Amino acid sequence: MTTSHIGQEQSRSRRADAAAADVAAADAVAGGSGRLGRIVAKIQKVAAAVSAEVVQSMTSFLLQIIAVRELSAAGLGVFALLYSCVILSTAVTTGMVGDSLTVLDRHDASVRGGLQAVALTIAVVGGTVACVLSGATGLIGWDLAPLFGLAATIFVLEELIRRMLMASLRFWFVVAVDTTCLVVTAVWLGLFKVLDGQLVMRDLLSSLVVAQLCGLLVGVVLLPRAERWWATMRASRWREVVRYGRWRAAQQAVRPAMMAAVRTIVIVAVGTTLFGELEAARVFAAPAMLIVNGVGSFLFASYAARRRSTLRELIPLADRGTGMLVGLSLVLGAVSVALLPAVGDVITSGKFELDPIAVFGWSVYAAASAVLMPYGSLAAVRGRHAAMMGLRVVEAIVSLASLFLLLRALHVDVSYVPYALALGSLAMGVVARQMILVPTAREEERAAARRERRRNARRAQGAARSAAPGEPRPSAD
Repeated sequence: MTTSHIGQEQSRSRRADAAAADVAAADAVAGGSGRLGRIVAKIQKVAAAVSAEVVQSMTSFLLQIIAVRELSAAGLGVFALLYSCVILSTAVTTGMVGDSLTVLDRHDASVRGGLQAVALTIAVVGGTVACVLSGATGLIGWDLAPLFGLAATIFVLEELIRRMLMASLRFWFVVAVDTTCLVVTAVWLGLFKVLDGQLVMRDLLSSLVVAQLCGLLVGVVLLPRAERWWATMRASRWREVVRYGRWRAAQQAVRPAMMAAVRTIVIVAVGTTLFGELEAARVFAAPAMLIVNGVGSFLFASYAARRRSTLRELIPLADRGTGMLVGLSLVLGAVSVALLPAVGDVITSGKFELDPIAVFGWSVYAAASAVLMPYGSLAAVRGRHAAMMGLRVVEAIVSLASLFLLLRALHVDVSYVPYALALGSLAMGVVARQMILVPTAREEERAAARRERRRNARRAQGAARSAAPGEPRPSAD
């Protein structure tokens, strides 16, 4: 047997293992009292997806709180910019590789090799760029730049393991990975706080490296057996991965890039002190955005798993998801404002007060993002990447133009920045549904009708031939 045949047999075996695991999971669900069991299972998966985002963002929350307390407002500004670079590289990886491994056949050896090649390239290039830019721009010293580059690389690799667990719909294992990162971060920073009495930027960056590395190792252990293998990257189908993932990567990168631009504009317009206060308000209102992101990850995986459903059937599901997320984001915003007098000092350590207008504004921004996210995920699964990329770009332009008008032309208080950013997401969510999904659903229905007419015509021809068996066949001459 040749090497290629062996690879094909191994690939088929892994696909069979994965299919068997899916069947076993389906049987477990079916055993749970029919429809009620399926509803409970779906609620558990959504809860796990949200919990994963909450736990992951709690690590970010912890780091930013420590930056406020230990590094001052200026230190928070520098750390926020550095962390936004990590988020940007992670977003590119999530779109290019994470979404590709969810939709493409990752159990095929050549596809798997392509996913590995692209992932390693992004991780290494991203870490190198992060190191060079952070040192060259003076954000941090050259002694810290290599540490930041390493953190960016490991962060990207750990995120890919999380996406593999999500693609397998094993969201509670994602929670375990994120909990590992949270605990290791807290222990690492607590240890240095006890030893040195004061935390510095090096401690925060080193905690990123150690925590993400531990999460990466735990994630590899928790991967299903059918997923825990390494494919050869010779003759890999990396072009197919890039062809599918490039639009998703660009689409995923638009919002982090926009937020980096927002931070720059706000700093230039009002200075680092007011920017730090606005950033602290965003951290305080983070739960609303966490839920939007968590449910968004679940929705993308669930839409990808329902390839046989028509778009007309899936749009109402996206409508319900949007309504639920918008309502929940606004309710959480109101709760955050109500809790502000009691727990606001936990964020600021009494150095400044959080503005309730800004806190609720970030919840409004989360609600506006919730209008776009379900429709964008559904359009991406149905292959409308280019259209969604265009919408993301328009969203960023509208939001940044609103921000510039707010701060430079109208000279409105910086607390209203989140409301200006929400305009783009809200408008593009409506456009995504009405101008991308609905027309695409009509196209699918027309294509299905044409296929049905062709099938009926073939049946009619077959029935006519069967009804006249005695007709002479045409001569071979």
